[in-house]
Amino acid sequence: MGNRLFYLIPLIMGIVPLVIGVRMLRRVITSKNWPSTMGKVVSSEIPHGLRAGGEAGMAKVLYEYSIYGKMYSSKKVCFGDYNANLGEWSRAEAILRKYPKGRSVVVHYNPNKPHIAVLEPGVGSIDYGGRDRNHSAGK
Repeated sequence: MGNRLFYLIPLIMGIVPLVIGVRMLRRVITSKNWPSTMGKVVSSEIPHGLRAGGEAGMAKVLYEYSIYGKMYSSKKVCFGDYNANLGEWSRAEAILRKYPKGRSVVVHYNPNKPHIAVLEPGVGSIDYGGRDRNHSAGK
């Protein structure tokens, strides 16, 4: 019995991240087909405590949008990029340039759970130089 438990614990510990990863991948793929609505960036900043040092940056973007008259808000810029919360300083600055406070934005939302929304459906599209990957190669 002890040997079985010894092998079962790592198996369970591996299954949990796998299930989470599959759910995230499904959301990334389906988000490309989500409906969209217009929204507005209500705040866009790098918190003061994270400005020093310049090695790591954390862009905090908050936007609001309305679905059938109900207001929602979200911080999700894109999937697969830790919501632009962790990364190099240039990445955080690129997010702030693209989504400044007051900018009107297209918000893609989950039609079954409209509180789940993202500005860039699919996998994130801003590279570390601040260029939009979809347009920087002349596409």
